[in-house]
Amino acid sequence: MADVNTQLVQQEERQRIARDLHDTIGHTLTMIKVKTELTTKLIDRDPSSVKQELNDILATTRTALKQVRELVSDMNFVSLQTELLHCQQLLQSAHITTTINNHCPKIVLSSVEETMLALCVREATTNMLKHSQAQSCQMKIQCQKGQYTVAIQDDGIGLQQEGLGNGINSMKERMRVLHGYALIEGNTTTGTSVLFSIPIQDGKEPPT
Repeated sequence: MADVNTQLVQQEERQRIARDLHDTIGHTLTMIKVKTELTTKLIDRDPSSVKQELNDILATTRTALKQVRELVSDMNFVSLQTELLHCQQLLQSAHITTTINNHCPKIVLSSVEETMLALCVREATTNMLKHSQAQSCQMKIQCQKGQYTVAIQDDGIGLQQEGLGNGINSMKERMRVLHGYALIEGNTTTGTSVLFSIPIQDGKEPPT
């Protein structure tokens, strides 16, 4: 029985590391890929902009190195607010205008809740960069009927088949761990909407 328990712990740890690598390094490498593709197009069309794009790629590469160090150091906590701002910067650097509205600034999440939501926001942003072809995005935090929700809406081409994979499964799995859920919907008319929802712990919901 001890050997079985050890194997289960090792398997869970491998899965956690795989998710962290996918959600962090994969996210940043996607941004480097997007920026590099843009720079390649600008070389002939707009050479004056190439230097700025290369500087952005360099800065993103430094972010990737920092993320690797943090993973190695097992720094697991991820701030939701910091992640939202970071994703906003990444999207705007890819020319996707992004706004953030937090209607629940007084709600205090646990470290696990905040980290799980932050990683889900990161994954949703990665999918947007890869697949959406969006020009604008809205991120909104709300508290309704005992639920803390993070909604992300873009104006892109909608949910494409290639976007259905480990990333979406990972988001849904993280929300299930928190007794919440993730909804991902999209079409060519309205773009893609992503909703993460978790129950607000007793005593943390603001008065109505």
